[in-house]
Amino acid sequence: MTEPLDDRRTKFIKRLYALGDTLERDNGGAPHARQLLAQLRRSLTHGYQPAAWNLVHEYDPPEPEEQTWVLVAGLFASHPSPLTPLSARLKLGAALQATGDHGATERRLQQLISVGPGSIDHYVRQAVRLIRAHQVPIDYQRLLNDLIVLRVEPLNSPRSHQIRMQWARDFHRARANAARQNNDELSEGATA
Repeated sequence: MTEPLDDRRTKFIKRLYALGDTLERDNGGAPHARQLLAQLRRSLTHGYQPAAWNLVHEYDPPEPEEQTWVLVAGLFASHPSPLTPLSARLKLGAALQATGDHGATERRLQQLISVGPGSIDHYVRQAVRLIRAHQVPIDYQRLLNDLIVLRVEPLNSPRSHQIRMQWARDFHRARANAARQNNDELSEGATA
């Protein structure tokens, strides 16, 4: 019997995080991990990369999702992170906000929530590049699940709309939380 799809997706993402973990620990497997991540990165710009497809196919994704799995593997390879606790990984909207680059992140968010399936890959790559520059950890499991929907459903479909609204909500909640924390720190400083 085939393993449930959600389990396969989770195992795939855990494998990516394990590559990041191997790199971080710089143990004996680091050269292999570095090589595989380089091949995954190349899949973002050079199309077909056998290593990327081999890794993806180990987890038997449904055919309509294969390209999305390869995209997420390439995104991970461009901004790898070790196996951090789930609470430390941020959803895309919150990760954009956490960069602190408000003008650029606001524009990125607007682009992400307004483009259709044919353009989403480009804008997600740009967003991950910006997030990488600030070393903010991303929840790649959530990103995979979101992109599976956004790459196939029309811009105005209910599921697509829900994901885009969640990205915007996460972005603005993170901004409000940061402002609240700043106000609390200022208040504490004034009373000291």
